[in-house]
Amino acid sequence: MPGKFEQTLEEFQTNIDDSNKVSIEKMLSVLNNRGFGALLIIPCLIELFPTGVIPGVPSFCATLIILFAVQIALGRRYPWVPKKIGHKNFKVDKIDKGLKQFKPVAKWIDRQSRKRWKWLMTHTTERISAIFIIGLAACIYPLELVPLASSIPSITILLFAISFITKDGLLLAGAWVVSILAFASIFYIIYTSIV
Repeated sequence: MPGKFEQTLEEFQTNIDDSNKVSIEKMLSVLNNRGFGALLIIPCLIELFPTGVIPGVPSFCATLIILFAVQIALGRRYPWVPKKIGHKNFKVDKIDKGLKQFKPVAKWIDRQSRKRWKWLMTHTTERISAIFIIGLAACIYPLELVPLASSIPSITILLFAISFITKDGLLLAGAWVVSILAFASIFYIIYTSIV
């Protein structure tokens, strides 16, 4: 039986396979019942998949991530996106290809993650995590100019999203540690690119 993360991806893939293009609005409607964790996965995967090499896409994904993270930080229960962002379309074949390649990773993540350190999974810690996520997403804008560098914050944000879905407090703590390392790496990349 698929784990929570793999189930989320399978549900997402099944519901977007009926057309050539899919909008952000459609993606959100598919995963809306799974909470903000599932919704954060959408922009992270778009940025990490082949669609992420298209100029402007990483910045668009960063904006969407920040939009969701701000709502988490404010304690909102249901997500909201402006219509202009919701109507943005992506080619299904590229997303579908990325999902198929990512499925073995999802299975491995599900095998490793479970409900650990439940005391750490609270609304307060999710809101604190949202601040980390906002900072990481903001780093995507300048990193878009450096090939593949924007994947560093995206992967870190993905860890937060998975911890929200699986309710894994140990993974959440790990995401905080990885965030600090990611910020250090990002600072180094930006510094060496300027100097």
